[in-house]
Amino acid sequence: MDNKKIKVDQNPITLKEEYLYPTNHLYFLSPTNPLRRMCVAILHSKIFKLLVIFTILLNCIVMALSSPHPKSDRDAIDNVLEHIDVYILGVFCSEEFLKIISQGLFMHKHAYLRNPWNILDLTFIVTGILPLVLKNNNKNTLWMRYIKMIRVLRPLKFVTKFESLQVLFGTIMKSLALLFHVCILTCFVISMYAIVGMSLLKGKFHYTCFLNSTNEIWKKGFLCGVDGQQCPNNTFCERYWLGPNSGAISFDNFISSCITVFVCITCEGWIDIMYKTFDVKDFNGNYYWFYYYTLEIIGAHFIMNLVCGVLCGGFSKERTRISNHRKFLALKMELETEQLSEKYVNWIDQGQNVLDQEKVEKKSKLVEKEEGEKELIKECDVRYPHLTKCMNLNSGVRIALKRILLSLFFYWLIMGLTFFNALLLIIQHYNEPQLITDITGWAQKAFMVFFTLEVILKLYALGPQLYFSKLSDKFEFVVITLWLFDFFLLKYAGFNFAFFVLHQLQLNRLFQHTRVWGSIKKLKTSIFYSISSVLSLILLFFIAAVSFALLGMSLFGAVWYNIVPKPRTNFDDFFNSMLTVFQIMMGDGWNNVMYDAIKANGGAEKPLALLSSLYFIVVTIVGNYVLINIFLAIALDNISLAESANKETVEKETLNLKENENFNQEPNQSTNPLSIEIPEESHGHKVIPKPDSEKLLMEVNTLFICFPNNPLRKIAHKVVNAQSFTNLTLFLIVISSGMLSLEDATNPDAKINKVLKNFDIAFTIYFTFEVLLKVINFGFCFHNGAYCREIWNCFDLFIVLTSIISVVLSMIKSTPGKVKSFLKILRLLRAFRCLKSVNNIPKLKLIIQCIGSSIKNATGIMAAILQCYFIFAVMGVQLFQGQLNYCTDESKIKEKDCRGFFISFDESNYNFLVKKERVWKKNNFNFNHFGFALLSLISSSSGERWSALMQSGVDSKGVDEGPLRNNKIWLSLYFIAFLITTSFFLTSLFVGMIVYTFKKKSGEIEGELDRNSINSIDFVIKSKPRPRFMPNDVTSLKYKVWALIESRCWEIFIVLMVSLNSAAMLMEFDGQKKEYENIMNWINNVLIFVFVLEAAIKIFALRCNYFKDFWNLFDSFIVFVGLLDFVMTQTKTQGLFDTSIFSLFRAFRFIKLMQRVRPIRILIWTFLKSLQALPYLGGLICILFYIYAVIGMQLFSLISISHNDDDVPWSYINKRNNFRTFLSSLQVLFRITSGENWPDIMLACTKNAKCDKELKAVQPDMETCGSDVAYFYFISFILLCYYLMLNLILAVIMDNFSYLTDDSSKLGPHHLDEVVMVWSDFDPRATGRIKHTEVIQLLKEMMPPVGLGPYCIKVLGYKRLVQMNMILYDDGSVDFNGFFFALVRTALNIYTKKDNLKSNDDAIRKMLLAIWPKIRKRTLDLFIPRPPKNAKQMTIGKIYAAKLIIYNYRNIVQSNA
Repeated sequence: MDNKKIKVDQNPITLKEEYLYPTNHLYFLSPTNPLRRMCVAILHSKIFKLLVIFTILLNCIVMALSSPHPKSDRDAIDNVLEHIDVYILGVFCSEEFLKIISQGLFMHKHAYLRNPWNILDLTFIVTGILPLVLKNNNKNTLWMRYIKMIRVLRPLKFVTKFESLQVLFGTIMKSLALLFHVCILTCFVISMYAIVGMSLLKGKFHYTCFLNSTNEIWKKGFLCGVDGQQCPNNTFCERYWLGPNSGAISFDNFISSCITVFVCITCEGWIDIMYKTFDVKDFNGNYYWFYYYTLEIIGAHFIMNLVCGVLCGGFSKERTRISNHRKFLALKMELETEQLSEKYVNWIDQGQNVLDQEKVEKKSKLVEKEEGEKELIKECDVRYPHLTKCMNLNSGVRIALKRILLSLFFYWLIMGLTFFNALLLIIQHYNEPQLITDITGWAQKAFMVFFTLEVILKLYALGPQLYFSKLSDKFEFVVITLWLFDFFLLKYAGFNFAFFVLHQLQLNRLFQHTRVWGSIKKLKTSIFYSISSVLSLILLFFIAAVSFALLGMSLFGAVWYNIVPKPRTNFDDFFNSMLTVFQIMMGDGWNNVMYDAIKANGGAEKPLALLSSLYFIVVTIVGNYVLINIFLAIALDNISLAESANKETVEKETLNLKENENFNQEPNQSTNPLSIEIPEESHGHKVIPKPDSEKLLMEVNTLFICFPNNPLRKIAHKVVNAQSFTNLTLFLIVISSGMLSLEDATNPDAKINKVLKNFDIAFTIYFTFEVLLKVINFGFCFHNGAYCREIWNCFDLFIVLTSIISVVLSMIKSTPGKVKSFLKILRLLRAFRCLKSVNNIPKLKLIIQCIGSSIKNATGIMAAILQCYFIFAVMGVQLFQGQLNYCTDESKIKEKDCRGFFISFDESNYNFLVKKERVWKKNNFNFNHFGFALLSLISSSSGERWSALMQSGVDSKGVDEGPLRNNKIWLSLYFIAFLITTSFFLTSLFVGMIVYTFKKKSGEIEGELDRNSINSIDFVIKSKPRPRFMPNDVTSLKYKVWALIESRCWEIFIVLMVSLNSAAMLMEFDGQKKEYENIMNWINNVLIFVFVLEAAIKIFALRCNYFKDFWNLFDSFIVFVGLLDFVMTQTKTQGLFDTSIFSLFRAFRFIKLMQRVRPIRILIWTFLKSLQALPYLGGLICILFYIYAVIGMQLFSLISISHNDDDVPWSYINKRNNFRTFLSSLQVLFRITSGENWPDIMLACTKNAKCDKELKAVQPDMETCGSDVAYFYFISFILLCYYLMLNLILAVIMDNFSYLTDDSSKLGPHHLDEVVMVWSDFDPRATGRIKHTEVIQLLKEMMPPVGLGPYCIKVLGYKRLVQMNMILYDDGSVDFNGFFFALVRTALNIYTKKDNLKSNDDAIRKMLLAIWPKIRKRTLDLFIPRPPKNAKQMTIGKIYAAKLIIYNYRNIVQSNA
């Protein structure tokens, strides 16, 4: 033992190796074995680790260079790369061999196969060796292809080499485990909508129109149907083709239906699918819009937000666990170190003495050296006086320069020049005058020289060490270096990266002098906490993209050759594959890429082609719903960390300040904490005391003539404070807003407009009267509490004044054109009348205040986002101005050559040639000047049109030149960098700050109890005993039947029948054989009678009580519809109406599973609870939609809706997408909230939009009816609704579903349904009473955290019942309400911590009355029992306290015996 200690002391490396691998491996390799020690040393050496990382990188490069060829062709490069892959495989094999020798194989802890990452590495090795071993075996070619595909996942080996990536990946995987129940709900929703879609639209997308004369297709892509779009004359509708997108979009079978539903949930292409449904089934869109709109609301806005919320909560929880675990390990290691150090105390003391002696010797040598240097300097001063003067002069110059460079004047000079430089960058544009080009060119050179001199002078004055100590100076040095590099690169190589724009980040210093600086400091702290996690996540995102790109090359490489024209997004090489994967992960047009893949593989009729969609769905889920949401999770987590860090800093500063104040305080100053300061009365105004039920009347003269005792003032005060007056005002606001939406903007002379005009006058009179009453009561603006001292009152006054002016001007018959324009603006302002309701609804006002606080806290992030947009916009102008133009004839590159006509093929029929005119066009989204660049970036950041814009940028060739495919591949980095910076990082920070602040402010409004406690008590208040309707006579047949339907076996049987019904529906498909269809119909008929039998048995047992349960009513309705379907089928009367509606109700049987599967039932219940938490926020969103819909009607209703499909972007305003009516405007806005082509809709409403001449509101001289206000209209709506309001819904959902990520041992409202169910077992007749002896058994029937569980010992049960202390009635029973409330109260520790029980009960009574003022007195007395008048009155607490005493007494006696 002593020898081993000596050995450890001499060789600390041995200690580390023995600590890592302390046991014998492979039965013969001991920890001291030379071979094993050598393997461990190699494995842990930095050189070997770098070699493995380099090999992984080389492997990625090799796989990227291996481009796929059609029909598995090969070239010479592939052969070379295959040989290189063998050597790479050898390095990986040697690494795994070293690991097995070092760690062992499997038989002990920390062995090789005990680590999942090692298993992944071994999989890569095996799949790499198998193709080499079976190279000449031609029988397993297909299997070998699939085995080789696993090699493309080798980039994941990067994760095994970096601990931060392993931790991040493990955190993500464990947080994904929390999504299990959410995934069940998601699959349930998708399956439900897929089944409904199959029931209604199976086989409907295959019909098109044929010519009567030739039987040829009339128009490619044209859909028709009996109830849908009708074929024109001389044509007929017949089934022919696979359907749109080669059959990828259809409801023909369950897989296709699920794919279609998932595409709709991702908000990509769902509008096109809905319009195609209208074409085949519901041409006017009267009914089927409900299917798609509910799918978007439930699927896209609820389910996906729920996924995001649970993922964020799980990620935060897992990171907290890891952090706590690391702290524990650090503390454990510290304790172990202390224990080890105790053994070597003497040795450490000796070593410390030696170190002290060495320090003394070093210090003495240092003193001697300094004295020698001083003597040397004196000699130099005597011998070289000029050198001394130069050195003194140098130091003096440096000091002077330092003062100048750090002066306030120089600071503002730099800020001014930077700001002036920004202005010069903004004014640059395409086709600018030569004078502006010359001025900006010379100015840029001058700025470059000046800022370069600034850096040089700072380096000289401050010295390198002091200069590079500041992060801002480091950044400035890097920017200037890049600026010079960019200048010389442009001058000698012709490349322009526009790095000089980064210098505009120096403008951040200006915020130091504003109120925004505090928010910016929080932002910097948040970025500091999140930068390492974000960099790791970006690297993980890149690794995932590389892996998916290589897998896409293996699956879909060189299969796009049969699609004409070849799509830009393909997998034919690594570059295109990476861009395609990045586009799919971002969610922009991913469905179109999937459609192309299905088409290239033979269409949806081939199962393998349809299954290929699985790849795109997985990439979309991983990228768009996991990794991007992890950005938001990191942002939320680090914002809370930054908030707590800032709070700690503020607390320390406050504490130090108080200490200083106490230290400097004079002795005679009063520091008595009991002293009370009486505030002075402001302005000397007093209030007249009134009863509590009435608001107080201010003792001040209003309008100089209305004294407090004035009768008119008293009447106004009484009317204004009357609840009936407030309700009437709200009612009239709603009515006036509704009537405003009925206005016909396309026909000013319509009858309804004349009626609405009269109502508008009446409403204006009433609202004017309301304002006058409030002004008489409160005064105008000259004192505190006056009418105009509140912002919402000022807004009300503004709306009323505009309404009065509008009414007066509209009465003038002959009004000039300018007055008409002014009148139109006033009519637009009427849309804001609905905001008057905010002033009358206090809770809605609180919601707006929370939103305002959220935006205020996010000002720093907003400033950073705006600066980021500015930099990338200026960069885009420098890179792409005048380069995104094109000719309609792709063979012409120059604008001067784009003249005349050219011959092309007809897109609908390639057998026909078409003569077209050559036209030189510019891209709708371009970078020709700063405004267009900003617009292009805003649309790109929302996930729309960025891929098409990137492709145009990559194809750009030069100014006034057409595109050349993949001409500037490196420019794709510009768009990727912009999306990562804005959409990933800064937008996630913004959303995180909004969500965090809103939740925080909402929690402050809620008061003492948290949301979980309030929801739990609310559940208890609304709960009642569940009746089981048990028959009185237990010997009767009726009781036996009742026992049967209440038994577990019966429930399992019904679940099996519902599952069989669902499975039968999933197995149906379009084009099935007659025999197969007959079997399915037979199964359906059998199930119909099974459910009829179930209903009959239940009715026999329960009689009329059967119809008192919601699920029984639902079952009876489904049974009735099924019987009706069976009767009509047997009597062959289906032709009376469309019987597909019966299949829809048949699909609703699938919902019966929701009743049986408890996790889904809990999720649905929580969803309904979250809807109850959304009324005011939802009301605010409705107000926002209303305002924009009414304004959209007034601005864009006259735009023509007749366009050709290829007339982009004007064709986006059409018969189904326009602002003609209020409802159609709402549909457009709902479409925009999903982000579906909103930039094109915006462009279709700009000033060049043509008028519809058939409308009466269009004047003869009007040609265009659009407006450039459309830019502000659509962008503001996107910012307010898409980025703000919908993310607040995310905050509410995260708050309500926090139980999925919170501590599972904490009681929540989702647990309480079990109490009602278990109580019904003890009280089947729902009397609300059970015997007190059954209470302990009831608690044991329920698992924690609700109950105690079956294995709980008696003592814990007794203690819990003593705490609950419920009323015991004379018959020895306990009440349901009292038991339920006591159970929740003790579980959540609501007012149970104080020893004074009476004060606890009084406090909780006041709390209940404050939160639930309408609670009944009897219910309150059941919840909190009154103190007994007679001390002898028995309670549950007394009984079980006595039992506890007896139990403890017996234990004491037994232990003494």
